[in-house]
Amino acid sequence: MALTPPQLSFRYLQQEGGRAYSCTHKAANDTGYDWDVTCGDGRGFVRNFGVHIVVNAYSFLMAPKLRYEVLFWVTARDLRMGQGKYVGSTTWFNISEPSVLDSVDVSQDVEEIWSFEGNIKLSGGTFRAMNPAARRRLR
Repeated sequence: MALTPPQLSFRYLQQEGGRAYSCTHKAANDTGYDWDVTCGDGRGFVRNFGVHIVVNAYSFLMAPKLRYEVLFWVTARDLRMGQGKYVGSTTWFNISEPSVLDSVDVSQDVEEIWSFEGNIKLSGGTFRAMNPAARRRLR
């Protein structure tokens, strides 16, 4: 599912409390999967990331009747952080009965004591599950 800017929010924060910085984001292309994200304090502290987010839902006749797949990949774009450094994960949610997933919070460690986290809002009727046969046709 392609995402829109209002469905996303990001933060760059120290683990175990400490400082947290808001981030702004804009589409990197027209796919709805790739985002340019800038985090900072407005006084010179800035971190830049490339973010790839994909959320898919698949419906099945037998349990689990619904599976959500969430891909969250983050690439550092700052020399200090190691430009091009990449971290990512794919997570599956297996749900026994169909239900609406309101939002997903995702996080990646991007520096020694720093995390980059995102919130993906899925509610509002724009997110639909795919039949597994349809997924095979898309490959």
